[in-house]
Amino acid sequence: MIKIWPNIKLYSAVLLVFIGLIIYRIFNYTYASYDCGYYLSVARDMYRGNTFFTDIAVSYNPLGIVMLGLPYLFTENTTFAMHVFVNILFIILGSFVLFRILRRLKTSIHTALFFCLLYIAITLNYDGNIIMLEPFSVLFQLCGLYFFLNVLEKKKVIQSIFLSGVFISLAFLSKQFGLFLLLPTGVYLLLNRTALIKRIAIFGLGVASPLVILYLFYAAKGVALMQYVSFILGKGVALDFGNGTGLIDIINTTGIVNFIIATIFLVLIPFYLKKTTLQKSEALFYILLPISALSVFIFANYNHYFQYLTPYLIILFVVALNTSQQKLKPIINQIALIISVAMVVFLSLKTLKSQKRNSKYLMKGLAIVEQEVPKGSTVFLSRISPAFYYLLDYKSISLDKIGYTFPEYYKTETILSNLSKGDYLILTESYYNKYKAFGNQFKQKKIHFRDQDLYIFVKK
Repeated sequence: MIKIWPNIKLYSAVLLVFIGLIIYRIFNYTYASYDCGYYLSVARDMYRGNTFFTDIAVSYNPLGIVMLGLPYLFTENTTFAMHVFVNILFIILGSFVLFRILRRLKTSIHTALFFCLLYIAITLNYDGNIIMLEPFSVLFQLCGLYFFLNVLEKKKVIQSIFLSGVFISLAFLSKQFGLFLLLPTGVYLLLNRTALIKRIAIFGLGVASPLVILYLFYAAKGVALMQYVSFILGKGVALDFGNGTGLIDIINTTGIVNFIIATIFLVLIPFYLKKTTLQKSEALFYILLPISALSVFIFANYNHYFQYLTPYLIILFVVALNTSQQKLKPIINQIALIISVAMVVFLSLKTLKSQKRNSKYLMKGLAIVEQEVPKGSTVFLSRISPAFYYLLDYKSISLDKIGYTFPEYYKTETILSNLSKGDYLILTESYYNKYKAFGNQFKQKKIHFRDQDLYIFVKK
C-alpha cells in the first residue's frame, strides 16, 4: 500500500472532536426537521396500533420508520432524544460496517478509522444532525456489500450472494432509493459467468425473501399482491400532484461545492486507477458503486442524499489506492487531506451554529402555536413544519388518505373534503390565499411567527 500521509492520527483526532461537538449540540438543542416530523408522526401512530400503508397513508417503505420508532417498544411517552439516539446509533453502526469493509480491502487500522470518522462527520453535516431514513438504508446496503465481497474473493459464494440480496432488500424496505446497489452487484455477476443462472437465482431469492415475508403480513390483512407492490414502490398514498418527492427543482449548488471540497482527495482516484492491479470486472464493480449512488439525485437534490454517496466514494478511493502501482508525491496526498479535513471542520462549525439557531426558532414556534391549537388536536399544516405534528402530538385530518404528507401534493378541495368540525388548518400567508375564499366555513385567527403571519382556521 502507498503511504499517503503521516499525520493520520492527528486528522482522526480533529474529526472526532467535531463529531463529539455536533452530537453534544444535537442532544442539547432539539431540532426536528420537516422530514423528521413526518417520520416520527408516522412511527407514533404505527406503534399506537395503526397498520403502515393501510391505516396510515405513507409513500415511504416501513423498515426505516419502524427502526426509528423503536423507543415506543419501551415507553409510549418517548422523548425526541430517544429517537435521535437511534438515528445516531445507526450512523455509527454504518461506520463500523464501513470499517470492516475497508479492513478487508487491506487498509491499515488507522487509515480505516480515519475514513470511518470522515464518513460520520460528513453524514452529520449533510442532514445527519436531524433524523433521516438514509442511515438505516445505508447500513443495510453496507452489510450487503460486506457479504458481496466474499463473492469477489470466491469465499462462501452461494451463502454470501443470498445474504447480500437479503440486506439489499432490507435497504430498499428502509427507503426505496436503497435498491441502487443492484446495479454494481448485478453487473459483476453477469461479467463473471461462473454458475451464472444459479447465482442470479440465489441472489434473487435473497432479495425476494424480506419482500415475501412482508407481503405475507399484508396478505393476512386482505391486501392484494398488486396493491402491495404499489405500496412498496412509493404509492402508499394517493396524491393530487407529483410523486411524493422532488417538487422543488432547485440545484443545491452550495451543498455540491461543499461536498466536493470535503472529499477533494477523490480527484486522485483516476491517477491511482490508471495502474491498478484489479481485474476489469472488479474495477468496474467498485466504480459503479458511487455511480449508481448518484441515481438518487435524479429525484431531487437534497443534502441528505449525499449520505448515500459518501461511503462508496471512500471505498472506491481506498480500493484505487491499495491496488495501484502509480506513485504520486506524498505532498499531493497531504494537501488533499488537509483541505478535506479543513472543509469538514468548517461545515461542522456551521452545523453547530445552525443547530442552536434552528432549535431556538422551533421552540418559540411551538410555544406560540400551542397557545392557539392545543396538543392532541386534529390538524392540517400548510407549509408549517411537520415537526409540529410530532412535537405537539397533533393528529392527521385523515390518517388513511392524507396522513402527514406535505401540503404541496394536495388540492385545496381535497383538504377541505377531509376536514371535520373542530379540525384545524394552520396556514402560511401563501396558503391563506388558497383558502380565504372558503373563509365562511371557519373561525379564523391571525398570529405572527418569525418573519411571517400564520392563519389558524377552525372548521365550524
